[in-house]
Amino acid sequence: MAMATRKAVSRPVGLHHLEAFLEMMSAERGASPHTLAAYRRDIEEYAGFLAGKGSDFEKAGAAEVRGYLSELDARGFAASSAARRLSAVRQFHRFLFSEGVRSDDPSGIVSAPKRRQPLPHILSEVEVDRLLALTGSDKSRLLSATIWLADVNDFAEMNSVWDAWVDKNNPPARATGEAKLAAPKYKVEIIITAAKA
Repeated sequence: MAMATRKAVSRPVGLHHLEAFLEMMSAERGASPHTLAAYRRDIEEYAGFLAGKGSDFEKAGAAEVRGYLSELDARGFAASSAARRLSAVRQFHRFLFSEGVRSDDPSGIVSAPKRRQPLPHILSEVEVDRLLALTGSDKSRLLSATIWLADVNDFAEMNSVWDAWVDKNNPPARATGEAKLAAPKYKVEIIITAAKA
């Protein structure tokens, strides 16, 4: 007669520290059940990541914390979601340090992910000048421009706006063509390449 066996499921090491952390968050900081559940999820996920790397809460270094953030990025997490998880990891590591479980806080030197600012869809001439300045350039340093028009019949109107904006002493090489643009509301798309000052 064959005996059924059950495969042991390994739990990440140190989850008893998580229980103590959650107890402290509830008792000392008055964290709501929803907040405690979010911390539990985030820290258990972090523990799983560490276990997969052969590490745990007591051994993890800054490289593992950064690796966790890189994994979140690779999985498509928004910077704000990754920053929230990093906040949970930081609070947890601070707790471990304050309780004497660790002699350091490896999360303290890890930078939070930066939120990517979406580029505006339509830029004015002033906004283009500002973006060029942010990159250390200006319109006198344009090397090339590719201009796409939704309707080539708008060439003369576009050309008068272009001529008024471009540096007359340093005009870039330019090509203009007609193309279907991303949306019917768009009349022109300009791609410029500039050198830094």
